[in-house]
Amino acid sequence: MTELHAFGPVTTAFGKTKGLLLEPLDIWLWVKLVIITFFVGSGAGVSNPGSTLRYSLNREEFSDLQSFNIQDILSDPMIVAIILLLVLVVIAVSLLFSYLRGVFSFVLVDALTTGNVQIIRPFQDNMRRGFKAFLFNLAASIVSLAVVGSVIALIVLVLLWAIGTGDFESMSTAGLFALILVVTLGIALVFSFSLLMSLIIGFFYDFGVPIMYFKGFGLRQALRNVIGLVRKDPLEFLVYVVLRWVFELAVSLVLGVILLFLFAIFIALGILTIIAAVEAAKISILLAIPFALALLIGLLLMILITAVVSLPVNVYFRYYSLDFLKSMDPSAVTYTGRFG
Repeated sequence: MTELHAFGPVTTAFGKTKGLLLEPLDIWLWVKLVIITFFVGSGAGVSNPGSTLRYSLNREEFSDLQSFNIQDILSDPMIVAIILLLVLVVIAVSLLFSYLRGVFSFVLVDALTTGNVQIIRPFQDNMRRGFKAFLFNLAASIVSLAVVGSVIALIVLVLLWAIGTGDFESMSTAGLFALILVVTLGIALVFSFSLLMSLIIGFFYDFGVPIMYFKGFGLRQALRNVIGLVRKDPLEFLVYVVLRWVFELAVSLVLGVILLFLFAIFIALGILTIIAAVEAAKISILLAIPFALALLIGLLLMILITAVVSLPVNVYFRYYSLDFLKSMDPSAVTYTGRFG
């Protein structure tokens, strides 16, 4: 029986990751890759359901919810203006980072397939491609917000209706069952749709971006190419998804333990610094400034350490997706330079 394509890249990706990051060890190369992967992100990930918080509302709390009036907030023009300004800032920053993610996705492909890690020139060369990736991400985000928002709105309306009755005990068995059913189905739909969109977006960045880069395809042509590959051999891609998610889950657990230990140290030092800053501020506010700067430096250092620790993992999984794609379509990925 022929070996599935998803297994071979497990070892080849490790070899390329080791060769790029350690042979030889180049600190400046690591710095540039940290910058690139910061904007790209880690790609498709595993959805891990979090723990459920159980809490019951009594009648007094229901009446508190009913007495809450959002008009008390919206009646203040200053508060409304601040809220609108914050919303606009968040949207603008989100759009900017979405565009940068698109461009740097191509920059990362260029760096990993050539072994020549650069930022400025590849960024300039891939600005148009990055804009197309941005349009895809924007469209996916709009669809996701529309679908998930509609379902959540329905759930909220149902819950508000239930709260408006004032007492769950007065509801009939059929009514209570219908309420639970609607909420459960809504949550299941949101989870399923989010998982589907995660797969679609992950496939685009894992496969669509390299195809656009190496074949010179536009957005729609690249998407059709990816869909064609999946339709041609869906089992291969199913195994790829399962295998990658299993690996990512295992790596996430290991990284989680390491980062949790590091975060605990930083948090302890941060608490001590805050206490010292408060005591210093009682004498003079100027004395608290060095402690505030120390907190800022500590935060930046924590972000940097997290990025450095995560870098080999991000590089490995990107190589894994590239090698898998090349095994499915040799013309979709071309290695040159030190990996040629």
